[in-house]
Amino acid sequence: MSAFDPFRTLASQRCVADIRRLCDATTVLAFRFAAIGMFLGACSAPQDRQREQMMDQIEKQVRLPQGAEPLDKYVRYYAGPDRGNIAAIYILPGLDELPPGEVCEELKANMSSAPCSSQSPKTAEVGPGNRIWVPDSSKLPVPLRDTGKCGMVSVVYMVGQRRVVEAACFGQDVSY
Repeated sequence: MSAFDPFRTLASQRCVADIRRLCDATTVLAFRFAAIGMFLGACSAPQDRQREQMMDQIEKQVRLPQGAEPLDKYVRYYAGPDRGNIAAIYILPGLDELPPGEVCEELKANMSSAPCSSQSPKTAEVGPGNRIWVPDSSKLPVPLRDTGKCGMVSVVYMVGQRRVVEAACFGQDVSY
């Protein structure tokens, strides 16, 4: 048997050629998916881009009140505009949940009570440092417990004036 075997050499070259063809097809397919993803990302709803820009603008301007944690510690919720204002609530994770064993009830118009309904995604689901836009201010979270510190910050941004007009810890006087 010689060192050169034409059948073995031919078979191995065909295998390499098939792998190249497969890799080329995979590369082209991956490139197509990447291009489609970039295109779809660029075509996100104008309203979503506008909201992102508005949240960026508010977060650049807002001066958190004394005693507040750094911005990235809060889960940030935004809603509006309603009467020309955007309302925002910055809340530390977990303050929208009751400690084990406690029950939340809300008073209805007919003076009966019912279990509290969740209006917005829980802070634990959203995560600290993240932000979310909710449909309207009635869907903003409400703290169900108080840390005695600045666990929740209320922010008001006037769209017409393009400025933050309020930033206050929950239960404290407005600071602006």
